[in-house]
Amino acid sequence: MQRTFPILLCHGIAPFDVAHSTILRLDKHEALDNLHYFKNIKYFLRSNGFAVENSRVSFARSVDERAKELRDNVIEVMKKYNVNKVHLLCHSMGGLDARRLLFNYRDEAFYIHIASITTLSTPHWGAEAVRYYLLDSILGLQFRNALKGALKFPENEQYAKRTMQIMSLKSDYYKNDTKEERDVVAKEETSDEQQLLTLSNASSSSVQQSSQPYPNNIPYHTTREFPFNLRTLPHIKHPIRLLWINIEGLIDLLPEVCAEYNRISADFEANCGVKFITVAAQREFSASLFVFRLTVKDMIQHEEGDNDGYVSVKSAMWRPEYFRPPVLDQDHMSLLGWSTQAATEHGYGTAEEQENKMKEFYLTLCTELETAFPIAPQHLGLLNIGSGSRTDLKIEKE
Repeated sequence: MQRTFPILLCHGIAPFDVAHSTILRLDKHEALDNLHYFKNIKYFLRSNGFAVENSRVSFARSVDERAKELRDNVIEVMKKYNVNKVHLLCHSMGGLDARRLLFNYRDEAFYIHIASITTLSTPHWGAEAVRYYLLDSILGLQFRNALKGALKFPENEQYAKRTMQIMSLKSDYYKNDTKEERDVVAKEETSDEQQLLTLSNASSSSVQQSSQPYPNNIPYHTTREFPFNLRTLPHIKHPIRLLWINIEGLIDLLPEVCAEYNRISADFEANCGVKFITVAAQREFSASLFVFRLTVKDMIQHEEGDNDGYVSVKSAMWRPEYFRPPVLDQDHMSLLGWSTQAATEHGYGTAEEQENKMKEFYLTLCTELETAFPIAPQHLGLLNIGSGSRTDLKIEKE
């Protein structure tokens, strides 16, 4: 007898295990679970009696596309375990995928198949760091070039213009730069960017400041509003790519985009019957993974306060009623069981001790889900999954 509904572990954007996970088929070999995105979590939870599976969606495509693929993952799990509900335990953007799954397929009531969504450091209110990556890093230069290429297709024009309008909202962080620093930034701006910003017919001065607080008076770092509606945003027919990789998902992590989605989905999510649980984390940068100690760390701290090196505590909490205290002393990667030498040197224990701490945390989360959602006979057997569901999925037994 299962302890609770099956648990689907949902990865974030740009999963670092994508190559070797496919080649080595990590999901099929317990001995290789230490190479997985969720390091050694799946089989550890299974050893404690929980039914657990790993999701696999697109690398960095839009949240809408990833949500569609996550829907197929959910159906596979329900078929495999012969149940009509699952839990989604999500890291980072995986939580946005899960929420969009509920919203996009609300007309077919797909939300009845989701018992709970637990998010670990998901940027529910966006991640200001993304603006840095898209504007002021080497990646940003390549992104602007890719976006300029997408503009060549008339059907992409509206999408690209609105994208640049969002990106033109430069961080308040730069307002505190010295004149010398501002001059350096100005020199780095390319003519391509200027052309795109002109095409966007918008600038930061045309964006009105909002005096209205976010829901529940969450003290989020920005009150900017962007005149853009996700429901009318056209699908881009020629995707924005970087080195042949679709990276549209980065746009879905911008604070303005997340704020707009939160606005239009608020009533539905409050009444859909799915239990939401949010987990937030923060760690001093000197003990974090090296990539989180680069120059962007100062901007994140200035704009959003305490954070895990990528997502702020405020953004990860989403709404106070969903937050599960306390704020964990972890960075964005250590939440997955991946430890760092820097953390060991700062007294967080050996790599094995750090990993075991996170394993126990995941076990605690799942035990709490078991208490809230015990399996009953009526939960066994598939319900009608909706007319748009894929009923021909083949489930590969392990």
